[in-house]
Amino acid sequence: MADAYVGTGAAFDMGLSFILSLKGESYRSAYTYNWDCILQLSATHVSPAIPYIAYLSTLWRVDAGVKWLFGSELNNEIGCPV
Repeated sequence: MADAYVGTGAAFDMGLSFILSLKGESYRSAYTYNWDCILQLSATHVSPAIPYIAYLSTLWRVDAGVKWLFGSELNNEIGCPV
């Protein structure tokens, strides 16, 4: 089994911040070889004037050639080669 993770983020003065991360892994058993690639994008907004925090996150997972977005299987050919 092997895996790798990379992530980056940015914060702005107006209270908005973003985080982007990518994790890839491959694993094999006696009968199969599989891989995963997971992309995550998160955004947060903290308002200094009005006390609230807004948070949005999306996860895109490619699993051995099957694409998933928001828990639904996609039928396109966009993927992450690992």
